[in-house]
Amino acid sequence: MDQENSNSKFQAKENIPMRQNIRRLTNISHSFCFHILIIGLSSFSAVANLNVAPPTMPSLREWNGGEGMFTLSTNALIAIDDRFTNELAQTAFVLKDDLKQFTGQDYKIISLSEPQPGSLFLTLNNSDIGIGDEGYLLQIGDTVTIRANTGNGVFYGTQTLLQMLKLEATHSMLPKGTARDYPLCKDRDEMIDVGRHYYQMSYLEEEIRKLAWYKMNTLHLHFSDWNGFRLVSDTYPGLATLPAYTKADVRRLQDVAKRYHVVIVPEIDLPAHAKAITDYNPKLRFPCASMDTGHWPGAQDGGWMLDITRPDVRAWIKNLLDEFIPLFDGPYFHIGCDEWEYTARQLDCPELVAYMKAKGYASPTDVFVEWINEVNAQVKSYGKITQIWNWWDFKQSTSIQPDKDIVINAWTASPDKFLKNGWKVICTPEEELYVAPGTGGTLPGKYGYFDSRRVYEKWVMPANPNLIGFKVCRWSDNAQDKSDVWLDHWAQRPVQVLAERVWGGPRSATVEEFYTRVDAIGEPPELPSFNSK
Repeated sequence: MDQENSNSKFQAKENIPMRQNIRRLTNISHSFCFHILIIGLSSFSAVANLNVAPPTMPSLREWNGGEGMFTLSTNALIAIDDRFTNELAQTAFVLKDDLKQFTGQDYKIISLSEPQPGSLFLTLNNSDIGIGDEGYLLQIGDTVTIRANTGNGVFYGTQTLLQMLKLEATHSMLPKGTARDYPLCKDRDEMIDVGRHYYQMSYLEEEIRKLAWYKMNTLHLHFSDWNGFRLVSDTYPGLATLPAYTKADVRRLQDVAKRYHVVIVPEIDLPAHAKAITDYNPKLRFPCASMDTGHWPGAQDGGWMLDITRPDVRAWIKNLLDEFIPLFDGPYFHIGCDEWEYTARQLDCPELVAYMKAKGYASPTDVFVEWINEVNAQVKSYGKITQIWNWWDFKQSTSIQPDKDIVINAWTASPDKFLKNGWKVICTPEEELYVAPGTGGTLPGKYGYFDSRRVYEKWVMPANPNLIGFKVCRWSDNAQDKSDVWLDHWAQRPVQVLAERVWGGPRSATVEEFYTRVDAIGEPPELPSFNSK
C-alpha cells in the first residue's frame, strides 16, 4: 500500500483544529477496525485454553499465554514498590490519568512492599532478565505486575497495559500471561523540520505523547534552516524568525517529554543552511560567491554559508551555541553540518583556499572538519554528545576526520563505512526514511516519498553494535505555508511503520494488516493539563 492510499481515510482540512480532525477520523477507523480484530478473539479468547498474544503497537516481542482473565475492579489500586517510590511516582500518576480517560475510574496510588491481588504493581527488577534498559516484564495473574530495570521500561509496560485495556470492550479485562518485551535498538527517533515550517506548541506536545504511545523515545527538532531560525535568543535579540519558540516553550516541551520518557534532540544547522542567520547579520557571510550561494532551495540569493575561516565568525557561532546547548536537558546536541558546497566550488573561493594553505591542509573540506571538531569540543564541555549529518565525505574527500565520539546521522550513504571506521551511527537513509511531501513525496518515485509497504514488509535493516538507532525525518521543504494538519497527514503512517520496525517484535503479514491493528488501537490518551516547572 503506498503512502497516499494508506491515508485515504484522511482529508486534511486547513481550518479544522488539527488533533480534533485527526482524532475524529481515527475514532471512525477505530470502530471499524476494532470489530475486525475482536471477531474471533472474543476479548482475547484462549486457544487450547492458553491466551493468545494481545494485539499491541508495536507488537510484543515475547508472550507466554496463561489461562483466564484478570478483571480490573473499580476499587483496584495502582501500587508502587515502596523501595522505588521516587523513581516510579511520576509513571504511576501518568497511568492514573490515562486509566481515568479509558475507564472513568479514579484509581488510588499507594506504596506497597509486594503485589496485592487485584492491584497494578510497578517495580524495578535490578537483575539480569534479558530486557535491557527499556524492556519490561508484564505479568498478568491475580495481580498485574510491571517490572523493569529502569523507569523507562516500567513506563513502556504501562503503555502496553493501556493498549490492551483500550481494545477490550469493557476496558476492564486482561488476558492472563506474561509479556517479555524489549526494543531492538537504543535510539528510536522522529525528526521534525520546525525551521522551515513553524509547528504549533500544541502539535509538538501531542506528537511527544504519540511517540511514547508507540514506544519511540526521541524527538529531534531541526530548529533552523534557510528561511527560519526558530529559537528566541537573548544573546542576539532579533535573530529569531517569528513565530519562534521562547525559552519558556523549550522548557515546557522538555517537561512534557520527560513525563513521557522522550528525549528532545535540538539541532541548529551550521555552517550552511544559514540564510536566516546571515539575513540578521550579513557580516557573517562568505565574501566569495562560490561559497555564499548554492544550488539548494534558498541558496541562490546568497547568505547560504557562514564564513568559518574568520575568527570573529567562529566566535559569533560559539556565543550562539553557548546560549542554547545548556538550555536542553538531553544527552545530544545536533550541529547540522550538511550541504556545504562541493570541492570545486570550495576551491573557487580565495578565502577558503588561503585558510586551507595556511593550515597546511590537503583539502578545503578539511577546514569544515576542523570546525566540526572545534564545535564538538564545545558541545562536550557541557557534558553532551554531538550529532552531525554525514556530509563531510559526500562527493568530497578529506585528510582529517570528525572526532570518533560524534554520532553520525547517515542519510546519503550506507552506514557501513562509518560503522567500520569507528563512529556510532543513527541510520536515516533518505530513500527509506525521508518524508518530504512538499517536494513531490506524496507520489511514488518522488523525492521524500515513504514507501510504507517496502519499509514495513521488505526493508532489511542494517545491524551493528555501533548502530544505535533509526530516525524518520520529516522535512518541510516547499511546504512552509502548509498547515500542521497537512504535514501530519503525510507523516503518521511512516512514524507508525518505523516504530514497529525499531521495536523488533513480530510483524503483521502485510502493511494493510498492520494498519488495521494500529487503527484499532487508535490514539493515545489525551494530554492532561499541567504546569511546567
